[in-house]
Amino acid sequence: MDSSPSTTLLASLVILMALVSPIAALPPSLGVGEQAGALLAWRATLGGQSQHALRSWGNTSTLCSWRGVRCGTRRRPVITGIHLRGTRLAGTLESLDFAALRDLTSLDLSRNRLAGTIPPSIAALGELHALQLQGNQISGSIPPSLANLTKLHLLMLHDNQISGEIPGQIGELG
Repeated sequence: MDSSPSTTLLASLVILMALVSPIAALPPSLGVGEQAGALLAWRATLGGQSQHALRSWGNTSTLCSWRGVRCGTRRRPVITGIHLRGTRLAGTLESLDFAALRDLTSLDLSRNRLAGTIPPSIAALGELHALQLQGNQISGSIPPSLANLTKLHLLMLHDNQISGEIPGQIGELG
């Protein structure tokens, strides 16, 4: 191998670029199998007509064709969006494993029958740009951990039973 100063410098630059590259800094994405498992576990906790609305959820090899699931690629296929507006989902967000879905950029669960609180674990969705939970029966306060979603540009929580003050940190988003 040529060990001239220019070759050594070039090799060092390539290594340095790989180390500081934004892609290199990303945590590894979970595979679709782990993501499918998280969604299937959540579906199992839902009641009412939820099971019927999500009947396409099952075969993990066709995850990207499940109702309301959008996929993209980030080194490999990952779930980037969940859009289940007005599908009569009844249950809570507490049983959804947000850490398994950390590549989500959009989550629309609006106009359903979701109750309970917004769990602090939602902060695991670091890539999230849009969070739409309006028109449910969500109660409690807005968790300050929502301020950790630094890429969030759309937050819709109206038409719920949310109480308390809006955490000041959320005003610093966007």
